[in-house]
Amino acid sequence: MSGGHGVTGDTAQERPESHPNSPPGNGRRYTAVRIAIGLAALQSAFAIFNFVCWLLRGEHPWAELARAYPVSRMVLWGAALLWSAVSLASVIACWQGRRWGRLGYLYGAAAWIAVAFLLAPWQIALSGAVMSLLIWSVFRTDSARHYLADEAVSRRDRSRRARLSRGVWLFSTACYYAIFFVQVTNEGWFADVLVDEWRRLAMWIMPLLPLVAVGCTRKGERLWRFGMFLVVSGLAGLFALIGYVPYMPQLVSFLGDGYQGYEVPWGTSIVWVVLLLLIGSFGLAIARLLNRRRASARPEPT
Repeated sequence: MSGGHGVTGDTAQERPESHPNSPPGNGRRYTAVRIAIGLAALQSAFAIFNFVCWLLRGEHPWAELARAYPVSRMVLWGAALLWSAVSLASVIACWQGRRWGRLGYLYGAAAWIAVAFLLAPWQIALSGAVMSLLIWSVFRTDSARHYLADEAVSRRDRSRRARLSRGVWLFSTACYYAIFFVQVTNEGWFADVLVDEWRRLAMWIMPLLPLVAVGCTRKGERLWRFGMFLVVSGLAGLFALIGYVPYMPQLVSFLGDGYQGYEVPWGTSIVWVVLLLLIGSFGLAIARLLNRRRASARPEPT
């Protein structure tokens, strides 16, 4: 898929623009590693949030839920919640340049996939393992090791504008995924909040969020940040759709008793995800090309 190359290809070797506030170090951007970190953090945080909301908003007491579902299903839910917490903590540690975060994700992902195939139907386990395996493969690369060894990572720009830029990009990515999830499932806390005029307002605001984020970003890295935002949003949507494949009405009967099918607007959802990945990958490719031209135009030090 077009978005896959943007995660594991040459973008991991990009170098940033020359900027007086750039941190010291070898200057590599580690695009693939940063995409993996952002994707894992986004999915893990939303998994925890949605699960907790489902428990707290349930119409039946927890005792009835325990009687309604088999023990294996309850253990699987607990393992999924624990894995989401481990994943979130691990990638936050990676973002901060802590080496234990990478090992935490690698071992945690292996344990979670084993538990999922042990307790869940193989279709559900496989659909849930795809994203973890992709991020696992990125964290196994030399680029991930160099990212954690690069002192420039821990000495990132901490100016007010840089922090504002990161915050706006984070908020925009979370909003895009939340609205996408609501449009696909029409369930959960966000679906209860975004109703009627509020949902239409959210749809109108969506195009403005990345524009505001671009305006908050310093010149020279805007296109790269925008491409990162689109690729992370596209991949998050892609793996969310993959997770619903076993629950398609045509396939849910193969899961056994106790599983219900979901009607998902596959056509519009796939088009949206493909557009995000294509535009994001194109933006990252252009940013890489511009960086190479700037690097070749710099005078050699004397």
